[in-house]
Amino acid sequence: MARHTADFLRQRSSNISLRMAASSPLATSRLSSFANPAEFEAKPTMTEAEKAVIVGELKTRRDVKLCDSCYRDLPDSCANLLSLELTNNRNSCSTCAIKDTKPEAFTEPFCTFLRENPTIFHTVDYLKTKMTSLGYKEVSVTV
Repeated sequence: MARHTADFLRQRSSNISLRMAASSPLATSRLSSFANPAEFEAKPTMTEAEKAVIVGELKTRRDVKLCDSCYRDLPDSCANLLSLELTNNRNSCSTCAIKDTKPEAFTEPFCTFLRENPTIFHTVDYLKTKMTSLGYKEVSVTV
């Protein structure tokens, strides 16, 4: 018979209590009240070009080049905020590079992100601001 250490038993009881909490009726009712499918269906979906603008933080960059198809896919509200140059070459298009997940499209935004957010506190504030600007709402921790 194997002997269990106190740390093993403590970890096991912690895992069991987490499973019990997740399966309780209170947890499932809280989840179902938060995830209302009607709210998700009412919002229009973003185009691939608009997602690329958000992911690549193209609104803050000055060297944005867009091909004709990506420019047509962007809503006017998004296209007006960009300082862009139109190009016929899909290989030099900023949004196409992000959609094709080319590493060079993510390097500069990531380095800028690291420079501007040196601590976890800066990062949380940055992400909170970004999510709020995209239309997300903060959910309070206490329900």
